Amino acid sequence: EMQREKGIEKSKAKGLRRAADFEKAKVKNLEEEIRNTTKQGWKKVENLVSMERELEASKLMVEDIKRQILFPDCQLRFGGEGVYVGIRDLWLERLSGEFKIHMSNPVSK
Repeated sequence: EMQREKGIEKSKAKGLRRAADFEKAKVKNLEEEIRNTTKQGWKKVENLVSMERELEASKLMVEDIKRQILFPDCQLRFGGEGVYVGIRDLWLERLSGEFKIHMSNPVSK
């Protein structure tokens, strides 16, 4: 009877070890899958940010080209989104007033 009980105990322990090994492998696989999914997700975010930066740079290039096409002789060209100004010569005897410029990087927003 003792031998039989010892055999049953060994069988249970063996079965429990197998179950534990199976669960450990399952956990390891799930952790790896989560890591890979997270990496892919961050790569997608990084790619999206990179594409947005490239898009903004392309838009700026297009606006610069439009200014050059519309005002080829002008030394000073301003404008964007359909409103452009070109200045060939500028002579100021006197200038007074207030001039404010706000510049921001649209890519970082």
